[in-house]
Amino acid sequence: WSGEEVAATIVTEPGAFTLHPAYPNPFNPVTNISYDVASNSLVNISVYDVLGRNMETLVNEVKVSGTYSINWNASNYSSGVYYVKMVSGESSQMQKVVLMK
Repeated sequence: WSGEEVAATIVTEPGAFTLHPAYPNPFNPVTNISYDVASNSLVNISVYDVLGRNMETLVNEVKVSGTYSINWNASNYSSGVYYVKMVSGESSQMQKVVLMK
């Protein structure tokens, strides 16, 4: 308007519960897992082996709406396929990650 600058702040909030692809994948020994929480809720992110055994719980706490990330350091685990599962309320998502040492 009339050639004047207008200051604005853009705030984006996640529109959906999302478990983003781990990066890097395959990895050795650390991978980053990012996720979106659409509303305040209890979030559980756990890692399972191919036999379905819970190897490690990465997150188990109430999160407010937003985008988060966590690193999984798998240096104490053997090479192979693992599954990362995120559960929040009625929603859940799972993805495969590959540890290559």
